[in-house]
Amino acid sequence: TPRQVTLTATGGPDHPAWSGRQAALLRAVDELHDTAQVGDAAWSGLREHLDEPEVLELLVLAGWYRTIAYVANGARIEPEPWALALPGTDRSGA
Repeated sequence: TPRQVTLTATGGPDHPAWSGRQAALLRAVDELHDTAQVGDAAWSGLREHLDEPEVLELLVLAGWYRTIAYVANGARIEPEPWALALPGTDRSGA
């Protein structure tokens, strides 16, 4: 939903808008983004909803996203004007 799109940037995985599966995914990718690892609690949360190949697919997807973000940011590609800015993101070009 549009609300959930906004919540990906402004809310957390504990927001009531998320299902248990969605919250587990958000916790894991947030942790992966912050630490480049998925700890035991986040792994267990994922495994409640995903089988091992699906978890691996999620890790690959997150890795590709990170790679594309590095390339886009390094090449100074302007974000789409309609895209929601994450908190703390500077879009001024400074």
